[in-house]
Amino acid sequence: MDRRERDADSHGMLDETPEYTVGSRPRHRSAGAIRRLLFFSLASIWGFIAGVGGFLAAMSAAGQPVHPAAGAISGLIPALIVAAAGGFVIAAAYRESKRRGK
Repeated sequence: MDRRERDADSHGMLDETPEYTVGSRPRHRSAGAIRRLLFFSLASIWGFIAGVGGFLAAMSAAGQPVHPAAGAISGLIPALIVAAAGGFVIAAAYRESKRRGK
């Protein structure tokens, strides 16, 4: 192997640096992080309730009878949980975007 090949090999090895490294950080949450999590969760639940209310109001305005049965309310609970989980996802995405912005 001549010198040029060795230089090319060693140069290629130096350029290989990891793009993302995960450092071990403490897993405590600051008051601001908990506040953001609560805010995003409440905002997603509020949006869900406003959407369901708007849908029912539109049905009523269109002349459709709106008489939800007892089972309809229990059927909306899983969707409400999914909406609240969306708040957690948005809070995590916000935290990640702040971390990458530093």
